[in-house]
Amino acid sequence: MKIKYFIILILTITTSFSCSKWLNVTPEDVVTQEALFSKGIGFRNALNGVYNDLSDQSLYGQEMMFATTDVLGQCYIIGDNGIPSSSKYARFAEYDYTSAETEAVIEKIWNNTYNSIANCNNIIANIDNLDASKFYDGAIEKDLIKGEAFALRGFLHFEMLRYFAPAPIKNDSKKWIPYFTKFPSTFEPNISLDDALDLVIEDLQRAKELVSRYDTLDNKTLSALHGEMRFSNTSSDDLFFSCRGFRMNNLAICAILARAYNYKGDHKSAKEYANYVINFSTPSGKALSFTNFYQAKGNRKMTHGLIFSLSNVDLYDYYGSKFNGTFKSHDKLVLKFDYSTLFDDGNDYRKKELLYSLNTKDYRSTRNVMPFSPSSTSMNYVDILPIIRLSELYYILAESEADEAVNNGGDFRVAVRALDAVRRGRDCSGGRLKIKNMEEFREELIKEVKREFYSEGQIFHYYKKLDIDLIDNMKDDSYYFPKTKSENIF
Repeated sequence: MKIKYFIILILTITTSFSCSKWLNVTPEDVVTQEALFSKGIGFRNALNGVYNDLSDQSLYGQEMMFATTDVLGQCYIIGDNGIPSSSKYARFAEYDYTSAETEAVIEKIWNNTYNSIANCNNIIANIDNLDASKFYDGAIEKDLIKGEAFALRGFLHFEMLRYFAPAPIKNDSKKWIPYFTKFPSTFEPNISLDDALDLVIEDLQRAKELVSRYDTLDNKTLSALHGEMRFSNTSSDDLFFSCRGFRMNNLAICAILARAYNYKGDHKSAKEYANYVINFSTPSGKALSFTNFYQAKGNRKMTHGLIFSLSNVDLYDYYGSKFNGTFKSHDKLVLKFDYSTLFDDGNDYRKKELLYSLNTKDYRSTRNVMPFSPSSTSMNYVDILPIIRLSELYYILAESEADEAVNNGGDFRVAVRALDAVRRGRDCSGGRLKIKNMEEFREELIKEVKREFYSEGQIFHYYKKLDIDLIDNMKDDSYYFPKTKSENIF
């Protein structure tokens, strides 16, 4: 595997109070690793570098968000007035992973993700060698950096499972991906899906133990990610401790744990973590809520329920005129699902405010499009790349309740209430869903996912997890990428 070793840089953090600006790092000189990790600021900058790398176009800044992953989820029209049939995305829509263009995208996803994992391991391998007094906020900061590195390592390995291995529902016992826990390391053997998921959960649990000691809300909510989320244990005004929604905060770690347990099929543990996040409260009330209809007009990322996001200030350019040279504008991203009939409630603002159509049929997403009259509020969300949000926790809870219903007489009312919680949060009226069996539940869940997650790279993963074909006669190996050339070096 060709993993680029950690690039050792002296980095500086801007002092501007824009919340995403804490991520902006500027290389000034190449130095030795020993010099970088001789002060706490070096670990800060190393961690910030990981978050920055994940926001690159090759990963969540484009391909693993609204581009390749949503194409795999059959979200867009190919040909005619949609995505050009000559583009690499047309190949992905056919699950052709062997063309030179698609191989290049897959190679970058693999190499860049594992490079970020290596950078996390470099932080973990060195941080215990530095006394807590060398960090600006002492043990608090040291534990947070270490905890976030563990959380990112677990999260990123989990993502490699979602892209490069079959879903657990297939009960496959083959060895699929390597799990890297040491630095430096140029080789680790592939391990099974179950073993990898166990290590993912172990890393996330370790991260939670470190981060949750200090990561508490102080009279603030996570609501808009540009708002403050500070520690009650520190009086620091340091920007590094602000805007925890852009970082692997405690709620984010627990939400990813819920996602991982759900993927594994451990619905009991998934339900426990989902409820923890859903019910997490501050002195002023629950930390997370649903963005209401009026707020959504200028807040198309629906940030009140966002738990963890990445940041890229060039996002709107990527989505529009600079979309990898393939799409001349976002108008080419015509949604494939029949959005004229998918929404069963006329008040659902996910259709009214977050979609637009030129002819009442060909719908496009506006989530990454600036409003015609941008306000100061809407400008706060231009950089946001949503990774996990409150609605997913309710879907996980609904799956857990549906699983219990199957085992306890077939009463799906509690599962329906979890789905209705999201629907009410999007201005729908409750009580419309009448679910009597698991087949009907899965059908309604997929409808909700298609309404909730377009432009966010989640739809494909839901079809895969639930073992539902996206196209007729879909092959099992269409749900995961083949090994890359760098992997095949072994």
